[in-house]
Order: sequence, then C-alpha cells, then structure tokens
Amino acid sequence: MTAAVITADPAQRGGHALIRISGGAASGLADPRFRLSRDGYEASVLGAGGWQVADALLRPLDARADGLDLVLSVGPAVVDQLESGPVRLVVPSAGFDEPVFWPELPLSRGGQISTGIAVPTPAEPKPPPLEVRQKLDTPVRQAVPPEPPRPAPRPPEPPEPAAKQPVVGGTVRSRRTLPLALAGVLLLAAAGGGAWWALVQPTPTPVPGTAALLPNPPRPAAPPPNPPRPAQPDCAHGSVADVVGCARDPDAIFAVAQRQWDAGQPDQAVVLMQIASDRGSGTAALRLAQLYDPNTFRPGGPIPQPNARQAAQYYRRAAQAHQDAANAPREALRQRLQGDAEHGDTLAGLTLKDFWP
Repeated sequence: MTAAVITADPAQRGGHALIRISGGAASGLADPRFRLSRDGYEASVLGAGGWQVADALLRPLDARADGLDLVLSVGPAVVDQLESGPVRLVVPSAGFDEPVFWPELPLSRGGQISTGIAVPTPAEPKPPPLEVRQKLDTPVRQAVPPEPPRPAPRPPEPPEPAAKQPVVGGTVRSRRTLPLALAGVLLLAAAGGGAWWALVQPTPTPVPGTAALLPNPPRPAAPPPNPPRPAQPDCAHGSVADVVGCARDPDAIFAVAQRQWDAGQPDQAVVLMQIASDRGSGTAALRLAQLYDPNTFRPGGPIPQPNARQAAQYYRRAAQAHQDAANAPREALRQRLQGDAEHGDTLAGLTLKDFWP
C-alpha cells in the first residue's frame, strides 16, 4: 500500500517540509503537482493565495526520486497555511489520493521562524497636553498684504506724420515703384544672358573607351551570428526526466535503464523500468516481476524485500504484452501462492483472485 510521510526539511530553518510518497517516483516525477484539502470548511482547497473554494493543484519547490520514493519539497506558502491534523493529499500523476496526518512543524512568518514567544507590542505615543492641542487646532489667521497700486495707463502716442511722396508729372508715386521696376529689368537681363550662354556653349563629347565613374554601392550588412543551440539532454546518462524526455518509446527507456543497472545505478534504473512498464514495455514489466518475485528475489539490491503481489501484477503486464518468457515464472509464482493460500495465507488468496482468471 502506498503511504505518505510528512517531516520538517532538515536543510531549512523553518517553514519547509518534505512529503515522501512511498513508491511514487516512477509515475509521479514527471508531473509532481499535488492537492491539499480539508473537510468541514467551505474554503477547503489550498491554493496559491491560501484556502479557497475552487479546485487547485500546487507545484512543489523541488521534486526528486529517492530510490522508489517520490520526495516533494514545499515551502512557507504551504507549511504556514496548515495546522496539525488530518488533511487529504492527492498526487494525480502518482495515483495517490489518501488522507494523511499533517504534523506540528516550525513555521516561517515572513522568513522568520515562529518560536512561540510573544513579542510585546510597542506602546502608542501619548497625546500632547490640552493647551498644546488647542493651539494646534486653532487656525492661524495671516494678514493679507494690500495690493500694490496699479500704474496709471500711458497716453496714446501721436501718429507719425506721413512721409512726403515724390511728385512726378503732377502725380504722387510711391518710392517702392522704382525698386520693383529695377528688379524686373535685372531679371530680364539675367534670363537673356543665360539663354545666350546655352546657345553658344558647345556640347561635351564623351571620350570613347571611358566609363562613367560611379560611387561604390554600399556593402550589405553582415548577417547576425547564429544563436547557440541549447544543450541536448543526455539520454544515456542523464536524470530520469532527461531520459524520459528524449527516449523514442518505452523500450528505449528500458534500454537506458538496463545500461544504468549495469553501470551500478540500480535505484534510478528501477525507476526507469517502472516508467517503461507503465507506458507498455513488456520487457520492463518482466524484469520488474523477476525483481519482486520471491522465487527469483536477490537480497542487497534496490528492492528491499520480495513482494509476491507486485510480482504478479508485473507478470500479468508482461503476459498481456505477449512476452512468452513470462509464462514459466508466472506459473511457478501461481503454484507457490496456491500452496500459501491452502495454508491460510489470506493475502496469497487475494493475489490469486486479482491476477489470475
């Protein structure tokens, strides 16, 4: 049975906790979002801003695999909102939906650890004496200075006498007429000179064999350098998320898991085998069944103890994926469970009923 344990995070001072879900690393590491809810309240779901009515999924600060377990790290946004008592924890990707007991954890209020010691509230300042308040409340009337006298308006200036105009032939003509006539004569002279120069000026003959000198065209701007390509994940030696992200199919995930097993990394290899089996790899299911099978179990490996029910589950997956190599060890496990059930082993009888027709 999958279980969850909540403890304070020893690497933090306060307001942080670790949620360990037994056997949840295989399917829950790819999407570690979780839900916390409480019964008996209208705002029963914990959201990003506190308790709310609408459903919400929270994202942990960190998620990692510790053997077969999924470990979620949460911070003050979660720890400071919870009191000691029962809550319901749901991790959809890991298939976990169980009530758990949230323990008493050190809190972090605004980054400070809650010590339980009351901090005295600073005393409010005393009001000033009555006579000072009366002086402060009495409006001060300021004397408004008188407006300065306005200067007397200046008398209007007398109009200038009209200039005498020259008299030509008994008619008064403006002085502006002479400059305009002179400008017209000059323009006619300039136009005539320009026309004469255009007629007498010979047309230049181009010299054969010579090309017109043109300015060099501007060089095109150099193209911008190619941006660096992002680093590709290491499918063979990377983390579980890297392998799952770049593997082609479930059998490719199992191939990487087998190489990591041979390289001395059995814990991560088992997690990858479980992911490959969940996605339909019959080879991975057969390998996991043999690790759990009491008939083939080897101590000292990543599986702490044999589990006939887990082995029966993986044998059935391998058989459904048409792995003929699973038929013989599966039948051997069935006979062993049959003998245990005849001697009063209730769990053996339930396993036979659930995984064999």
